[in-house]
Amino acid sequence: MNRKLLKVLGVGLVLTLFLGVTLGVCHGKTKLVWAEWWDPEWGEDTIEWIIDAFEDAHPDVEVETFFGPHDSFSDELLTLCQAGDCPDIMGMEVTWSDAFDRLGLLADLAPLAASASDEFNSQYNPAWVINYKGRAIMAYLYTNSYGIIYNVKLLEEAELEPPTGWEELREVLTALYDPVAKKWGIALPFAMKSSCHFMLYDFWTRLIQAGGHMVDENGLARFDSPAGVRTLEYWKSLLDENLVYPGTVEGALATGEKEFRELFAAEQVAMILSGPFEKGVALERNPDIQVAFTPPFKDCT
Repeated sequence: MNRKLLKVLGVGLVLTLFLGVTLGVCHGKTKLVWAEWWDPEWGEDTIEWIIDAFEDAHPDVEVETFFGPHDSFSDELLTLCQAGDCPDIMGMEVTWSDAFDRLGLLADLAPLAASASDEFNSQYNPAWVINYKGRAIMAYLYTNSYGIIYNVKLLEEAELEPPTGWEELREVLTALYDPVAKKWGIALPFAMKSSCHFMLYDFWTRLIQAGGHMVDENGLARFDSPAGVRTLEYWKSLLDENLVYPGTVEGALATGEKEFRELFAAEQVAMILSGPFEKGVALERNPDIQVAFTPPFKDCT
């Protein structure tokens, strides 16, 4: 296995990886380049296990990986692809795919799946595939449950129990807020540069629990549905009550993914809302931090 460090990086990769899409040749073997950002989230041992298992099943293939941090992955990977050095398989957030598709880089996975082995198709589920402009451009690699992640020590020091619902979250944030000491309980990525993160993890999480749907019966995004309005009003109310870290200069709407992760790892805020991968990200920045997850919140769902 050949591993390289690159400051770049994508989630539509599993389908192409298992179909053995290849472009290069190295030492008499076909070289397959995989770009990914998951080392700190899954652990390098897990990444190596995936690659070793694939190479054992395909001894004529050598997998080379490019790793890069998620925060800069999309921009750096796009630059690499524009320069003509596009990896064969790319991890990809669904929100990034349009920029890469405009370059004509993304293969149609449907004919690849159709021509794959019986073994592959016996396990293949078309529901994995993301279709865009009539083509299957991506396959889901995994799904996550998103919710509140908290610093165990900070809540214990404040003699607070982890919240178990959305209104309990408000109560805990109110208890943690100290305007004199300038302390807040949570940081959220409201910045325009992190709008995809807020939309996917914060808005949609709350929307679905409020009984809403991402799109209407015509397949169009609906932000003004009753559940959508309720969701936006909830987040706005936390801002109005000064319960969200406001940023150092421009206010809460300037806090992005990078900033809220740094604040959480530095133990300057007690909570964030994101996925389970944040534990590994926080531990990488602060090995002594104690991180835990609240029980799943309930609303309409």
